[in-house]
Amino acid sequence: MQTNWRALMPRSGWLNDWISYCEHGTDAPVTYHLFGGLAVLGLAVARQAWVSWGHDRLYPNLFVCFVGASTWPHKSTSLKLAKRLAFAFDEDRVFSDRFTPEALLQELSKDSVLAVFIDEFGEFLSQIDSREYLGGLKGDLAELYGCPDVFKTSRAQRSYRAQEVFLSILGATTPHWIRDRVKERDILAGLLPRILFVPETKKEFQYDVPPRVPESEKNKVLIGLRRTIDKITGIEFELGEESYLAFVDWKRQLEKEAMRDEHEPRLSPAYARLQEYLLKTAMLLEISDGNLKGTIGRGKMEQAIEMMNGLKEYLRYLVTEELGQDGYMQRMRRIVALVEKYPGKDRRFYKNYSHMTSREFGDPWESCLAEGRIRFDKKCKGFMISEGQM
Repeated sequence: MQTNWRALMPRSGWLNDWISYCEHGTDAPVTYHLFGGLAVLGLAVARQAWVSWGHDRLYPNLFVCFVGASTWPHKSTSLKLAKRLAFAFDEDRVFSDRFTPEALLQELSKDSVLAVFIDEFGEFLSQIDSREYLGGLKGDLAELYGCPDVFKTSRAQRSYRAQEVFLSILGATTPHWIRDRVKERDILAGLLPRILFVPETKKEFQYDVPPRVPESEKNKVLIGLRRTIDKITGIEFELGEESYLAFVDWKRQLEKEAMRDEHEPRLSPAYARLQEYLLKTAMLLEISDGNLKGTIGRGKMEQAIEMMNGLKEYLRYLVTEELGQDGYMQRMRRIVALVEKYPGKDRRFYKNYSHMTSREFGDPWESCLAEGRIRFDKKCKGFMISEGQM
């Protein structure tokens, strides 16, 4: 069952104002506006609000990546809107997306509250793996997700130390980019399970020519954000009795679902982070509405649960169908997709369009034929996708 994201949108409070502002000038998916707004609100709150989580505190930092097709979903536009607002709120908290581990660590030692906006997250992942000077960055980011009270590390014989860290990441990419750059080990541990992948949703309307949005509208949203944040001076949020029961029931169901799934080892790391993101989201929904008494009510908890359920559906699809596994299976799926998109061509055509070497292409191609995923059609003298694959 598909999630009705429009029904989950806040009906009041700062997030409602933010989404309305965004929709005045772009027809990007509402999911991008919602999670972009949550990320900026969390950055503005920083370590001034938290939910206790065992020996730790869950601060409202989010690692979010918008995922959608190229161009038409306006991922970059949504990212830019969030970045502009974050910059207007406090430009010192916005860090360049082109950085070395040393530069990030040096900046954190000076200003421990930062957000990184990454326009092409797939390319960013690729650079981390392929460039020696970025070695260790994935591990650093995974640790910084937890907002440690003290973060210590060393690079190139130099020590770095940052206190009361708060780091958020907001990025965007296409399924193609992450599909080709994520490795199996990335899914099982480290940075990837800590990222909320936000899917493209169907457009509800379309602007032929986006209307001009007055600067005054942005200023209203910015003023509203400042008013919301000015009232927060260090709040520990706790779960009300009903919201606690709702969370526990959801958490247990999530764990049972993961344990029964054949892909459990690949799903559990990300599902565990969904539990944390649920509490962070519920807290931010309360803050957005100006509820600063330190209690997460049942209404916001149920809203956050539905949001996480929607992301869980997409997350499972990514983990089991798109990401990681092994390169061989990825290459087989790419071949089938090419034959489906360009039916009736010869083997050379698909090899060239696959952007694989002859060695990479040969065995997966033969496997696709042997398993009946594709077939040769004598009538058109080219290859077609098998009926069972349609």
